[in-house]
Order: sequence, then structure tokens, then C-alpha cells
Amino acid sequence: RRDPPQDSRKFEPKEEVAVKVEILPEDLTVTIVGARGLRCADGGLLFGENDCYCRCNVKGNEEQIFIQTPMITSNSPVWNYTAELIDYYPGQALEFKLYDDDVVVADFLGRATVSADLFYPKGFDGEVQLEDAGPGIEAYLSLVIKESKIAAKRHEEANKAKSLAASKLQATGGNV
Repeated sequence: RRDPPQDSRKFEPKEEVAVKVEILPEDLTVTIVGARGLRCADGGLLFGENDCYCRCNVKGNEEQIFIQTPMITSNSPVWNYTAELIDYYPGQALEFKLYDDDVVVADFLGRATVSADLFYPKGFDGEVQLEDAGPGIEAYLSLVIKESKIAAKRHEEANKAKSLAASKLQATGGNV
């Protein structure tokens, strides 16, 4: 057995080439389904239930609220509120904050940060635990984030290409 001959010439590029990959924004469909296990911020038995709402923003951009649910009077609110998050850039985490609306100031009930790898590109349907929900409180937020439309289209195109290649292979008896 002989080793193939070695080529002593080296490839040396004449100039460095930079490749710029542009990440384009897309729209995501987010449904804030509901929450459970929230503490009662309205004083317990005397005042009853929270007047809950939830806000969603891209983590690090708290000034721009992308989604806000309507207020619901409940300690286990069910919103089933769906909205489009416009101009989402893949890789950005989403932050959800829950509040109890009061006359003077809204009481903070907890937050959930959802990293992009949890929902992008395949989507997410489940619960996330709220942080800072109060001492000894285990509260959860239920969300549905639909599959990225752009990623779904890429996936569909890849499946069509695979199917076409398989059809050609079958038609030629494996000889291409």
C-alpha cells in the first residue's frame, strides 16, 4: 500500500475575505396563556384577588413593551392573549413580567426570562417558573411561542429538496 503523493505547494490566499452574515428581523407569534401560583399582593383575605397583567419585552430593552395582556382579576389568571412580536432578531431572549394593578403603584409579581434557544426556531409550548415571585412562592407562566415562520419555510424547502433528490435517485435506479 502506498501513500498518495504529497503536493508540496501551499495555498496562500492573496487577500483576506470577510463574509458578513446579515441577521434579518422576523415576527414571532406569542401567546401568553396564563399564570398560576401567584402570591396575593392585595392584602390577602381583606382585598381578595390580584388585578393581573403581563408585559413582554426583549431582554435588555425594557422601555419598549412589545406585548401587554389585558388585566384580569384572579390569582391564577388565564389570558390566552396572542400577539405578534414585530422585528424580533433571532438570538434575543424574551422577558415576561407580571404585575398586580393598584391605584397608586403596580405590585411586581414575578418575572420569567426565556432564552432564545428554548423557543427559536422550533417554538415553545409550556410553563416557565417565575423568578422573584416572593418568599416561598412557586409561580409559573404558561406560554406558547410559535415556530419561526422563516425557519419553518427553510425547513419546508429543505424537505422538498430532499424529496426531489430521492425521486431522482429512484427514477435513475441510483445512478445520477
